[in-house]
Amino acid sequence: WLRIGDISAESFIKWRSETNLAVKTLNHYLSEAVTLVNWLVKTETTMVNPLAQVAKLSTKGRETRLRRAFSDIELLELLKASPDYRYIAYLTAARTGLRQGELAKLKWGDIVFDSQTPHILARASTTKNSKNSMVPLTKELEQELLKYRPDDWKPSHPVFPKGVPRARTLQIDLKKAGIPYQDDMGRYADFHSLRVTWGTYLQRNGINSRTAMDLMRHSDRKLTDIIYTDSNLLQTGEVIRNLPDDKILTEILTEISGKLGQNGSKSVKNGSVKKSERTA
Repeated sequence: WLRIGDISAESFIKWRSETNLAVKTLNHYLSEAVTLVNWLVKTETTMVNPLAQVAKLSTKGRETRLRRAFSDIELLELLKASPDYRYIAYLTAARTGLRQGELAKLKWGDIVFDSQTPHILARASTTKNSKNSMVPLTKELEQELLKYRPDDWKPSHPVFPKGVPRARTLQIDLKKAGIPYQDDMGRYADFHSLRVTWGTYLQRNGINSRTAMDLMRHSDRKLTDIIYTDSNLLQTGEVIRNLPDDKILTEILTEISGKLGQNGSKSVKNGSVKKSERTA
């Protein structure tokens, strides 16, 4: 829509049917568009709201889009395949969990480097829960942001003046990096997957779930542990193999094994095997 006169129920429904956005997101867009046009009616800029009768899509039986985290190698390949201004946006998202809209409104004055704990101040006016949040910076991200910051920066200047990559741009960079947008399990690697990457990164590095919940700025630990942790990237096999030996169990098993060795199966001439004769 370029002009108010372009707004129509038909055009919205057509656009909605052609996009691959999640149902929840589409309903959110509809609500925001209706609110905007209601305001236009109230200010007598237009006479009627053509979107007022457009129904929301039913979410019953329709799952939220399944997302996955980027592996370390995939994230590295994505960063290598992207130009500088997109590289830094992807890295910031993957190492802070900031959402796309929060990144788009981020200003250099929001990033505090001169502190014992360098951090980003996510302003209430930009966050989903409308609360101020302090997002600590990893050493890696701190260094990259300092290198990226222009010499003539001002606190009011946006960190990403060229904008944050949209879905189509990300898909171009993914293709260049050789990363599938949708994997064999039907899970997507979209921009919000970088937030899942951050949640998974925290879990993989031994951050307890209560702390991870705060760093993800969640109000429910289940979101952090289930929705925003890609269990496929957790080192469950390595964890099990690194468990300490159970000495008592080992001694018992050794004793049992020794007894079985003494009273085990015996072969007979025709090749058949008798039942093991075990001591009581």
